[in-house]
Amino acid sequence: MCRAPYPPTVTEALKRLAVLEQEIADLHGLMLAQLGCDDKYPDGTAPHPDALSRGHILSPMRDHWGVSCLGRFRLRCAERPPAPCPSRRGWGVLLYLLAMPGYAATPEALLEAFWPDTALEAGNHNLQVAISTLRRALRGCGPAGSNATVLCRDGHYLINPAITIDQDTERFRAAFTRGNQAASAGRPADALHAWETARACYGGPFLADRLFDEWTAVPRIALQESYLAVLSSLAIAYVHAADWVQAADCCREILAIDPYREDAYRQLMRCQAAGARLAEVHRTYGKCREQLRRDLQIDPAPETTRLYVQLIEQSTETGRILSENCAPIEGSRLFWDRGRANAAERLADGGSHVRQLTG
Repeated sequence: MCRAPYPPTVTEALKRLAVLEQEIADLHGLMLAQLGCDDKYPDGTAPHPDALSRGHILSPMRDHWGVSCLGRFRLRCAERPPAPCPSRRGWGVLLYLLAMPGYAATPEALLEAFWPDTALEAGNHNLQVAISTLRRALRGCGPAGSNATVLCRDGHYLINPAITIDQDTERFRAAFTRGNQAASAGRPADALHAWETARACYGGPFLADRLFDEWTAVPRIALQESYLAVLSSLAIAYVHAADWVQAADCCREILAIDPYREDAYRQLMRCQAAGARLAEVHRTYGKCREQLRRDLQIDPAPETTRLYVQLIEQSTETGRILSENCAPIEGSRLFWDRGRANAAERLADGGSHVRQLTG
């Protein structure tokens, strides 16, 4: 439902206010640039003019934003949270800019994201009000403590490029890419480290506190798929390293997000069988079958059932081998080394414990 446009005088006043705010922000940027070129500040870390008049220098950290978008949104400017923004749409514009390449977006993209069913004039007015409110909330969060935070240049709204932004989504993507590149180059240790870094960066679904904002769905799904790929890669890496506990943990994390991933159930059962945890194999298969039947009205895939039967049979055979090869040493202590080695060989021959999640 479209809102009635504001009276022409009010609309013109708001447009003028937005222009004046932009002119002030541009003047701040120009003054900072000139100060940064002064020989007194060769490194370009000149303070805000107001700070010079007060006789002290602001910390360079005033140019730094720490942004968390994985999980609930958090923003810290110079190690402190900014003032609350009274406009949900204004804050939403900031989130949208932070999610875009270059932290920039056209007015048309913002109108489509936040006011898709509003008449153009009213939508432009709403956008100007939201930007103005956002700028007021971010006062002092610009370079060297200025107010130059959200700019308008070349037909785009953008976050001031002079602000250094450390965002968890970017660190996550970078670590994921490094892991994949290291794996392709045959550096498994580097790949494992990078994937674990990505895993640590993922604090939850993208903007978990904005689930009803439609524009957040696409990046949320893409980031979640990347996170599942990280966990899958880690599970495979830990399986190859015979670290069954870590591999099983990765599988459980996958299933916590997507409880219908039969490949993760199969890998988890392999890990449990390799650790001689037959009861857990039973429970995992039972949970898989129950979940699929209850929610999707289907049975597990034939390969899932075949693997389950195979692991049960191998576990029974392994137990027999272990009992035949253990020898009592030092009183009541039993050393099972030879039996465990034979059991591992049987599992390896069956090809059941070193497979990718897609197997």
